[in-house]
Amino acid sequence: MLKLTVDTVNDDGATFKSHDLVSATVLANKYHVMGVSLTVGQKVTAVILHVDILSSSVHVSILPKLVEKKKTCRGNALPLNDSARPPTTSRTPRVTASAKPWKGKVRTVKPVSIQVTLEDGSTGSVHVSEVMEVAKVCPGSFPTSSVKVGSTVTARVIGGREAVSNRFLPFSHPKFTYTIPELTLIPSKLEKSSDFKQVGAKEILNTYTVGEDITCFVSKFNPKKKLLEVTTDPRITGTVELLAMITDPKDASHPEKLYKLGQAIRAKVVETSSKPHRFVLSLTGVHKLEEGSITLGMVTLIQPQGLVVKLPFGGKGYVAVTELADAYRPNPLDVYSTDQLLRCFLIACENDKWQLSLRPSRLNPQQAKLVKDPEVLSMDQLKEGQVIRGYVKSVGEQGVFIRLSHNITGRAQLQQSTKYFVSNHKVLSEHLRPNTLLTTKIFSIDREDGFVNLSLLPVDTGKPDILPESLRLPLRLIGEEKKKYDAAKKKRTLSESEQTQAESQVPKKKQKTKKAKGDDNDSGVEVYFREEEDQEGEQEPKPAAKPVTSSSAAPSRLQVAAGFSWDVGLNSLKPASAAQDGDSSDGEDQEGSSKPQKKSRHDLEQEKKATEKALVQREVELMNPNLRPEDATAFERLLLASPSSSLLWLQYMAHHLQATEIEQARAVAERALKTISFREEQEKLNVWVALLNLENMYGTQETLKKVFERALQFCEPMPVYQQLADIYAKSDKTKEAEGLYKTMVKRFRQNRVVWLSFGSFLLQQGQSDAAAALLQRALKSLPSKESVDVIAKFAQLEFRFGDVEKGRTMLDKVLTSYPKRTDLWSVFIDLMIKHGSQKEVRVLFDRVIHLSVSVKKIKFFFKRYLEYEKKHGTPQSIQAVKEKAMEFVEAKGTEAAN
Repeated sequence: MLKLTVDTVNDDGATFKSHDLVSATVLANKYHVMGVSLTVGQKVTAVILHVDILSSSVHVSILPKLVEKKKTCRGNALPLNDSARPPTTSRTPRVTASAKPWKGKVRTVKPVSIQVTLEDGSTGSVHVSEVMEVAKVCPGSFPTSSVKVGSTVTARVIGGREAVSNRFLPFSHPKFTYTIPELTLIPSKLEKSSDFKQVGAKEILNTYTVGEDITCFVSKFNPKKKLLEVTTDPRITGTVELLAMITDPKDASHPEKLYKLGQAIRAKVVETSSKPHRFVLSLTGVHKLEEGSITLGMVTLIQPQGLVVKLPFGGKGYVAVTELADAYRPNPLDVYSTDQLLRCFLIACENDKWQLSLRPSRLNPQQAKLVKDPEVLSMDQLKEGQVIRGYVKSVGEQGVFIRLSHNITGRAQLQQSTKYFVSNHKVLSEHLRPNTLLTTKIFSIDREDGFVNLSLLPVDTGKPDILPESLRLPLRLIGEEKKKYDAAKKKRTLSESEQTQAESQVPKKKQKTKKAKGDDNDSGVEVYFREEEDQEGEQEPKPAAKPVTSSSAAPSRLQVAAGFSWDVGLNSLKPASAAQDGDSSDGEDQEGSSKPQKKSRHDLEQEKKATEKALVQREVELMNPNLRPEDATAFERLLLASPSSSLLWLQYMAHHLQATEIEQARAVAERALKTISFREEQEKLNVWVALLNLENMYGTQETLKKVFERALQFCEPMPVYQQLADIYAKSDKTKEAEGLYKTMVKRFRQNRVVWLSFGSFLLQQGQSDAAAALLQRALKSLPSKESVDVIAKFAQLEFRFGDVEKGRTMLDKVLTSYPKRTDLWSVFIDLMIKHGSQKEVRVLFDRVIHLSVSVKKIKFFFKRYLEYEKKHGTPQSIQAVKEKAMEFVEAKGTEAAN
């Protein structure tokens, strides 16, 4: 507001005089003096509407409603739409700009700007792009270095720059508010004939075309986002991501040293968009990914089947384990880590994902050595009998699946995998982990169906068997041995069938008589032999070589061992006739055979203790919650005990995903959603989030949408929206994430967390202007009591992801209006200690200790002040803080001392 004196009054309005605006014309039109009686010489209070620099005029209003509103905003509350404006000063800047050139003296020279003091004493700024003609700027030069401090220059005002947001506005902009004049030193723009039309950032962006080479100037390097900010115009700022800055991975350790502030560089336009504001450039000489080219990539995820790589210009790629080297090695993924930079060869693009190769023969064909494991691009390169190496993909009931290339997988059946007899594929899976390197021989090729049958047998590969001898497995019979075994088995089967037929022809009455004879001595379970043998025994005399007891005519008894179990079926018991000679039930044979030595009591106790110890150890292993299961059986056993544990279900899903069993992982997730109790809302939400992640990584957009819609039906909508937005953001799907956030702020406009999440996302993407506009929308949508907290939170986000100076100004503005918010003062101090200089921190502490708040709170800040000086200060600064504390105690008297 201004204190003015009425100069003239007419039908069109009135003019005024002001001691602060000597060289400017202050006027108000008839609409802004309506209802107010004015006389020449009358003292009035007015509100500034806007400043016209070209005509050196200031437009004001003396309407009572505007004046009262302005007073209320200044005295009582922080205006919601002024959160990002500079604080009001008592002195209003004088208008010094006009259409003519001005003489000025160079005050300071910085890499990206020049400060010039004009004839009337005001200070203007010259952007680095307005120092000389762009056509005359040489790459690598510093345009501002051509101007010396103290020299006289001729400049012309082309607009103004806001002091807080540092945003450039042309003077013809309708919302222009005068702060710092923006000048130009370019000779062609100093001519009176040159006309400055209103050109916005949108129109300037539309003048650039993708692939165009332009000259830009380095503004700053953002270490958190790892991108370089450059400028081509006072109102246009572009970004260059790390992968588009360098071509050598060695330069990634210190990218900020590659370019200096204010340096002129040549760049290619990659993307230009006004909504949202995006101006992406490249310094590597290319602006898009092309097949057959080489580019840098960053490892974002390591999977059993290969590496997921982030490429420049928003691209994604995948490196199969067979494309990591020209000579395969065991454990091929151990040498890679996330965020590692690699030079990648672009093979082909399918479904917006690039197939990549790290083979030296691809990256450096001239310097490549002999390729030990050549690249297999198609099945036409394979031949029967060829020996080739590959990595184990998985082991199942059908055999061992081996990766021969990124798109060809072969299979070795169980009988072609090992020389040992293996009845269960789990024996192989325990010894053949994913990505185990194996040498194979192509057994056959089915080109129509795309099948490659392999052999891992030592006789074919010349390598040791994949299973160790220590397992003591029986050998698989082959050749003549197998023929003899099959013939003996066939003969034995025929003999048993003949005996069965003969047994069925015996009269039932005779069988009953036979059974009756043995009933006299019945002492256990009896198994009868075929009746033919008994008849032959009655007709033919017994051989003298084998003595027979009186019970030889009775059916043979079972041999029952000492550890007999009644749970075992009768088929597992052996009759005496089938037992060995030393195990005969005859008393004489038992006397002739050696009796087993009886174990001592000590040995029995030791065996008992060993058994109990093994059982206890096994129970401890099963009860250990930190021991991760290794197979599906273990997972099922744990899930029986904790069916509502989302952690177990997620580990079960991860177990299947490591084996590339996508469908099984989906099935586990569906089981979890049905099994977990409906009362466990957070556990169910965890499973839904895992399923969303799975579909985002391995599914399609349609499957992801279906899962998302189902999750909204069974869970609270807000957390589901937030989780999906985070998934999009982490997987670099910025367009999808931004679209989802826009839906969220419409649907949950009363929720402060949604606005803060969207603001954080925009700042992380470098969209500072969009975040500022979002803050204004949030303040209009949320209750007024939350305004201060929301502005403070956005200021903290500016400190973390955006402009530190802007965040400092926002917090300073809030605390100027609300000085008793000691919680915000504490947050402000923490942020300045982390991001500000020691001088700024000390100034902030000095402000805090002079607040009009309770003694207890001031004592807390004095304590923090002293701790800060002890850590960062000198003995003199520590003593100074103690003296200030003593002065405060003396001023407060007894209250502070207590």
